[in-house]
Amino acid sequence: MYAFEPMWSKLAEHARLFAIDLPGFGASERSEALLSPKAMGEFLAELIVDADLGRPYIVAPDVGTSAALFAAAAPPSASAASSSGPAARQSHFSWASR
Repeated sequence: MYAFEPMWSKLAEHARLFAIDLPGFGASERSEALLSPKAMGEFLAELIVDADLGRPYIVAPDVGTSAALFAAAAPPSASAASSSGPAARQSHFSWASR
């Protein structure tokens, strides 16, 4: 999240921002049950509902990429769109589905 800090104020002029550290990363608590991309995606989908975020646009670099894609695919569609980084490779989805 700190990598995006320089742009927060500019983005906040145009949108409501809600930034989190995924479970086990940054300042969040680690939970073994939430370390797979699919579990993180379910966490994100639940967070979106609990925080009443509607259908947000998700920006998720690196490890969060797969989690954001799983969240976007969660029924009902949890997000309006997901912008993801280079971690969205087929190997992540093959690994996550095992």
